[in-house]
Amino acid sequence: VKGIDVFIDGHSHSTLEDVQKAADGHAFNGTLTSTGTKLASVGVVTIDPAANKILAETVKLETLTEAVQAVADRAAAIQKQIDDDYGAKFATTAVELDGVKANVRSGETNLGDLITDALVWGAKKNGEQIGSWDTFSDSDGSAQGSNSRWQGGAAPRRTRHMSVEGEQAARARRAAMRLGDRDLTSHEVWFVLTGAGEAGNAGIRDFIASYRSELRGAYFINLECLGAGRQSLVVEEAADSSRVKADRRLVNIFGQASQDINRPVALERMPWRASDASIALEQGCRAVTLCGVQDGVPANAHWTGDSPEKLDINAIEDAVDMVVEVIKNA
Repeated sequence: VKGIDVFIDGHSHSTLEDVQKAADGHAFNGTLTSTGTKLASVGVVTIDPAANKILAETVKLETLTEAVQAVADRAAAIQKQIDDDYGAKFATTAVELDGVKANVRSGETNLGDLITDALVWGAKKNGEQIGSWDTFSDSDGSAQGSNSRWQGGAAPRRTRHMSVEGEQAARARRAAMRLGDRDLTSHEVWFVLTGAGEAGNAGIRDFIASYRSELRGAYFINLECLGAGRQSLVVEEAADSSRVKADRRLVNIFGQASQDINRPVALERMPWRASDASIALEQGCRAVTLCGVQDGVPANAHWTGDSPEKLDINAIEDAVDMVVEVIKNA
């Protein structure tokens, strides 16, 4: 590794000797420090620019016998705050809650379920109070104007020192958050990041298995590689046992949306690849893939040149416009 002067190991619980042994002779061209676990030792790194030297040492805690009173007082105050907060009784239960470290780190426990359910309850409660994205302001404490809309986490317009990359990222976020616009409040829209696409599309399989009873009549729009290439509907794809064709009604809705907003959308066939849409189709769902296509394949997917600066934000915004129009007409 080049260009790193000091590497401070912060969470491996390893001593420097452990790290050096694990490195198995591979040299690090800098200063490496790792102090072990449970505050048995304290790491000290001294950087001396004048002498162009960096010194790292490990000091055993048991050798430190003197305390700095100001530090000790501050530590005591922090400890008291923690004890007061964590020691306050706010509820009782007749059921023993399993908080054993070995159990909560290796499997599901009733305490973990309780905490997770509480987080979900809190999110739903706060979400109901918020109501919609329109109630957010894009500055601290200021109200939204009638002609201004807060679109997710995008940086406000007053931020003028933003880099080109930052502005592109902001535009991408604003485009994604379009699905929260008022025009869609009469529709139930799930935005699902399925994952595991390279592992037999395990994510979409698990999603359908987990929520099948809630998915009756749902449309699946699989979005891929929309930051580049020509916006296209993939009307034929591979699945587990055969080729499948995109849902005809969804394709027609896309065609009508394309005319309504004057945005062209091409038709492509990719019978050699599976996608979340083709897996959903094989399982009896109504689905289609909207994909950025270049030279007959998903644009930039698995290409060595795939990088953030290659994103075409206009293409992303065009895709968002298309999907929003489809949802309105579905």
